[in-house]
Amino acid sequence: MFGTLVLAGCAVCCQVESPLAEDLSVQVRRLVRQLDALEKESREQAEQQLLELGPPAIELLPRVNNRMSAEVKQRLARVRNRLERQQAESSVKASLITFSAENTPVSEILAAISQQSGNRIEDYRGRFNQDTSDPEITVSFDKTPFWQALDEVLDAASLQLYPYGEDGIALQARNAVSASRTANASYTDAFRFEGIELIAQRNLRGDVGNQLQLIFEATWEPRLKPMVISHPLSGVTAVDEDLNPIAVDGADQEPEFEIQPGMTNIEVPITFSLPPRSSKKIVSVEGALLALIPGRTETFVFDEIEGARQIEQNKAGVTVVLDRVRRNNDVWEVRVLVRFDEASRALESHRGWVINNDAFLVSPDNEQILEETREVTLETDSEIGMAFLFDLPEGPAGYRLVYKTPVAILDLPVRYELKNLQLP
Repeated sequence: MFGTLVLAGCAVCCQVESPLAEDLSVQVRRLVRQLDALEKESREQAEQQLLELGPPAIELLPRVNNRMSAEVKQRLARVRNRLERQQAESSVKASLITFSAENTPVSEILAAISQQSGNRIEDYRGRFNQDTSDPEITVSFDKTPFWQALDEVLDAASLQLYPYGEDGIALQARNAVSASRTANASYTDAFRFEGIELIAQRNLRGDVGNQLQLIFEATWEPRLKPMVISHPLSGVTAVDEDLNPIAVDGADQEPEFEIQPGMTNIEVPITFSLPPRSSKKIVSVEGALLALIPGRTETFVFDEIEGARQIEQNKAGVTVVLDRVRRNNDVWEVRVLVRFDEASRALESHRGWVINNDAFLVSPDNEQILEETREVTLETDSEIGMAFLFDLPEGPAGYRLVYKTPVAILDLPVRYELKNLQLP
């Protein structure tokens, strides 16, 4: 019954989207024309109204071309960049879960949470020969953030996360000594934080080396797919139960964690000066992570690649160049150059996400052909070159290249606070 209700709700939404999208398209075209109005006030009003349309307008903005005036190009770029940022910022917000279920199998509840959030959830208990029973529980969620809802379900069903799931959330049976997830966690937007270990070290031959290390886990909704997460230690503060500050060692450092495909959590260490023995707990640790988050993905399609050379396409601040296609011994080499107008930290030292961008050929029979191998051919502050090697016994005639890449990559802060950590 629940699944039927969800699908019926989606059908109603779909019925009203088309005319709204059509109206939005008309508005965008009118406002883009107004960006070239004679009066400056009209141009500024058009830019502001485009921004007020929000991220749904991004897909409808025209590509910049040589027929546009310099001011129109500038205003369009400004609008697109701000809307891309809005879209990325909204993606970091928690998915909200709304439904009630009474004495319902936990598998059905997890399926509903997965459907509403877009986060894949899999039961791994069978892989570990654990009890795969499907207990019935009762829940009631009203715009409840994803992690809070999921933690409540896992506590009720005696389940926990398996940290090595495949591109999603994996579940396993909970150990008898495992603590409540809801009691130990804190939540910020699409992130969940939990302190997992405190280690005190005292040098008995002197005061050098005395320290306290906290390790906490940061977990995010799998749909988010951050590229890099950094932790500026200069912004970390901690106090004991008497509100005495606990000093952070290495406060000028900013550790970075490069996120590999499929990862959904990291363990973050903080080293403090060892507090006095009179301190019994850390009542608060506050700080912020900086997450490098991809925005909307654009698809670039190059038709008839045989003999192609220096074919260029630009979308939303990203230029993809099909450099050339040539035979390389027994395979065919397709060279691509990707250039970002505003690469920021995304290309400074972390290029793994670009290297892993989707790229494939489509045959004349519409069969998708993956490359045999790929390699980096060029790296600069704003560009990366790639060579894709394909096995094409009949040659590349009639094939087209499809390349996908995020067009907006933004640093977004995610604040955390861990409370009432008992000292060892």
